[in-house]
Parts: sequence; structure tokens; C-alpha cells
Amino acid sequence: MCRASLLAAALLPAGVAGGETPITLDLGEGQQVEFVWVDSLRIWVGKDEVTNGQFKRFDPKHDSEQSRGQSLAGERQPVVSVMLSDAKAFCGWLNARQGGALPAGFEARLPAESEWEAFAACGAARKYPWGDGFPPAYGNYDIEGYDDGCVVTCPVEASGENEWGLRGVGGNAAELCIPAGGEAQVLRGASWRNFAEDTLLISYRFTLSAERRNLITGFRVVLAPKGGAPEAAEPGGLAGEAGGPAPDAKPGAPAAVEPEEPARDGSPVRPEAPPGPVSRAALVDFEKPAERHVKPEPEPQPEPPPVPPPARAEAGPPAYLIVHLDDTERLTLLWVPVLRMWVGKFEVSNGEYRCFRPEHDSERYRTYSLNEARQPAVLLTWDDARAYCSWLNTQFGDSLPSGYVFRLPTEREWEVFAACGERREYAWGDAWPPPADWNYHGREGAGSWRKIDGHDDGFPVACPVDKAGRNDWGLYGVGGNVAEWCTRLSPAMQPSHVTCGASWFDGQENVLRVANRGGKAPNLRDFGVGFRVVAGEKR
Repeated sequence: MCRASLLAAALLPAGVAGGETPITLDLGEGQQVEFVWVDSLRIWVGKDEVTNGQFKRFDPKHDSEQSRGQSLAGERQPVVSVMLSDAKAFCGWLNARQGGALPAGFEARLPAESEWEAFAACGAARKYPWGDGFPPAYGNYDIEGYDDGCVVTCPVEASGENEWGLRGVGGNAAELCIPAGGEAQVLRGASWRNFAEDTLLISYRFTLSAERRNLITGFRVVLAPKGGAPEAAEPGGLAGEAGGPAPDAKPGAPAAVEPEEPARDGSPVRPEAPPGPVSRAALVDFEKPAERHVKPEPEPQPEPPPVPPPARAEAGPPAYLIVHLDDTERLTLLWVPVLRMWVGKFEVSNGEYRCFRPEHDSERYRTYSLNEARQPAVLLTWDDARAYCSWLNTQFGDSLPSGYVFRLPTEREWEVFAACGERREYAWGDAWPPPADWNYHGREGAGSWRKIDGHDDGFPVACPVDKAGRNDWGLYGVGGNVAEWCTRLSPAMQPSHVTCGASWFDGQENVLRVANRGGKAPNLRDFGVGFRVVAGEKR
């Protein structure tokens, strides 16, 4: 057990007003945390992301693991594979052991999202932490042709420093912050695995489920007035994962915060229809998900110190696109800012496909049905999938923003949303085997061919589309259940067919990789091939 001590070289100015004195907390065993005073926010901000060495003074057993054959657990690398609860516990540990070393009335905590945006941009109106130009001027990313010298995370002092003396705000590890919209976990900033230009924007925000850990998630500590943590509020234009700034939508788009589908209660979720004939436009909603919980009123808090409004990209609210096919069936698509398009949350189900072709039969495989309403539609050719998209455009296309259509994703788009904008081996990450709830050919599989050792997802064949495993962007089945018809564009932009992703048939490690492609004939009907719809710019 250690006792933190202040190593500041000078006394703090009275009232801390205008103070520029850095603070260093000594954690013992050679581990020190440096803080830089940010006058416009009236807080000290950690100069670096918390390192493995610092975090292990709190939790000696923590392991940041490895990726691509490289360790992420070096003493000076940022700690990763942590959750919001871990980061808050570390801050609590600092506060419990500061022993009067912190400035009077201040405590350690995570930054609010607004604070993170302000210090990442040095209080300016910028697109990226380094400015407005691309590629980056510094930072640890995974951009083709950009060489930062690191395969995975780098030592925090090598991750690029902004004008305010803060390092790693644009890359290395994505940083946990106090969520602005009530989400379970929110990350700000890009990481060593990001390469898509939009994911490097200061406005980019990425949400995770409550118990999710991954190899890009770290955090930074600030020292702020006690009780002054900003209240959680609606993001109001913060960019995000699946959910983020959407283009102008004809029906009008109220905000949607968490990438969770509105409750399925057997009836369509849409505004009350006006008197008289109902147009097709009224059957497409850009709407907010149903509330899951009623939060208790928070305890009254002291008035927080003023925080200047952060610079952020001009953007509309995040949105769902929900297409009411009939009284019981609907398509739900999530906005993905990186691609500037909506992506189907699920693979198209039998029930949804039969709204187009009522006679469709996905049949059985051996003794197991593939024809249940919520199972993915299979035994469809590439032309069948494209015909469904054409039908959607005829019936509902007039509700989309100008220039947008329903279509199949291109293989490049599929790879981006399957891997959540990162360079991953698999849709779930880099580690093998897959998570237990992702549908592949494990020991429960109906086939007699190769199975994944120890894997049991509970479904011998295709499972309901909402049980197929969810990636970090809230998309289900991108790694398994059924392979998905996509469009391959030639250099002359001529479309052809390709399948992306693995299926319940597959158990070979190389087949489950994001980069794997299937050379299926376009007229093939297969028990393991279906499709997903996107709404994007016409190709």
C-alpha cells in the first residue's frame, strides 16, 4: 500500500486561479502521474494516459494482454482492457491515498466528454487533435502509408504531444470519459487500431456495453473540484459509432443515443398516422429508442466551475432508420458516421423477406428448420437480394435523404462496419476462439465437418437474427450466422457479386477472418448465405 505525495516544485497560487504549476503524484515503486493545469477548464489534466505500471500499483494482477504477436502490457504502454468501473476505481484509490497531497477541494476523476473535447483540441475549433489537415501530424494510428513506428500501443511519451503539453489525446488508446448521454461506457479519441479518417475526428465518440473490455480502451485522469463533475446530458450532436450525426432526413429526426433497438411488442413503433390516406413516407421513421429505465433524481451538487463550450463538428442528431414493412415486421438500420450511411442492425429475416415474396421458403437443414420468421432468410441468390433492395426503394425510397437508396453494402463498407472501423482479425477482435454467443460451427453444430473446439453457441443451424452476436457498433451477425451477399466494385465502378463473413456452417479459423471472401456463383442458393441492407449513397 502506498501513500501518494506531491512533488510540485512550487506552492500553488492562492485559489488556484491562473495557476500553471504542474503536479506530480508519486505512486511509489518509481511510478509517477504528471498533471498539467488547464486554465480554461479550471482543472489539472493528466499529461498522459494511465500506464500499465501506474495501474498495477492499484491492481497488481491486471494484464493488458497482447495483439498481433506484440505485448500491450509494457510498463510505459497505456493500460488497456479496462472498463469504466476499473477506471473509476483507480480514481477512487488515488483519492483515498492522496493523504492531503491533492490541492484543497480537488479530487481525481475521469474527464467529462466536454472537457475531453476542449483539451484535445486545445480550446480551438479543430477537426483533429493536431489541426484540420489529414494525414495526422502525430499520434499512434493504423493508417496505410503512415508510419508511427509502433505495431500496437506505444509508450505514452511517444504518442504525440499537443500544444497544451498533453500526449496521446488523438491516438494510442481510446479514452473512457464520463458519458454525456447516459450510456454504459463512452470512449473518446481514436486508438492504435483506427485508420478510417472519420474515426480520428475530435467529435468521434464510441459506446460500449457495460461489461465490455477490449484492447483499445484506456483512460486519463483529471484533478477537478470535488462535486463538480458535469451532469450526464444528451450528447446533442456528438459523433459516434452506429449512431452519430445523420444527414437531413425528410420526416425529421429526433435524437437517438444508445445503439439499442426499440422494444419489439408486436406492433409498429411510429408516430400516430394523420387522418386520411397514409403515404409511404409515414412508414419510415428516424426515431429515438424507447427508454429502458427511469433514473432517480440525482442528489443536489455544488455548482460546477464554468466549462467553455467545446469545439465540435456541425452535426445533426444521431438517428435510427426504421422501415415498417407491415403491421408486425420492420427493418432497423443504425447510422454509421464513418461511412455516412445506415446499416442494417440485423441480417434480413425470413419474416422481413416474405413481406416482399410471401412464398419464400428457407427450408430445413437435416431435421432443423431454417424457416422461422426471425431466422435469416437463406437460399437466396445475389439477384434475389438486390431485388429486395429495389422493392424497398419502390415502396419506401421517397422517405430517404436525397441521393440515398436501399442497397447491398460494398465489400469495403462491410469490412469497415464488421470490424468497427479498425484493422481486426475477426469481427469481435483479434483473439481466438470467438465469443460463446457468436453463431459458428461448434460442438452443437448440425454438420459433421470441422467444428470449433469448445465452442457452443446453442444453435445447430442459423439462429434468430437478434441472437447472432453483437459487435461494438451494435450490429448483429456480422461475424457469423450467415455469410452476406455484398457488391464488389470494379475500377470502372461496375458491380459484381461477393460474399463476406462466415456462417453457422463454418469452423475454420481462416474462414472467420474479416478479410475472408466467398467466391459464390451469383445464382447460388445456399443454406449459409443471406444478406443485410444498407441505406447509403447510390453506387
